[in-house]
Amino acid sequence: MLARSMLQITLILTLLVACFAIPRSASAAGPCGSSYVVQRGDWLSKIARRCGVSLSALYAANPGVAYQRYIYPGQWLNIPAGGPGPMPGPGPMPGPGPMPGPGPLPY
Repeated sequence: MLARSMLQITLILTLLVACFAIPRSASAAGPCGSSYVVQRGDWLSKIARRCGVSLSALYAANPGVAYQRYIYPGQWLNIPAGGPGPMPGPGPMPGPGPMPGPGPLPY
């Protein structure tokens, strides 16, 4: 009975230590580094955009995710190196085109 209680206490302490040992996020030189820990509210396209990689490159670096199609908080993702950088925002709106001169209206 004493051995069983000691085993249960050891397992509980091990689980507690493991829970607190997981870092909140991982970052290195780039905005995401070579790995990323999924946070609550993340989805793959959001992570790809934030890390400056394409969604297909993110799938290629994490083959298990491509088949599961879902991620969960605390999951580690590999971020491929050499991304093109963050996606640029929308550019300025083009101005109005040339105004038609006098003459027949095209129908």
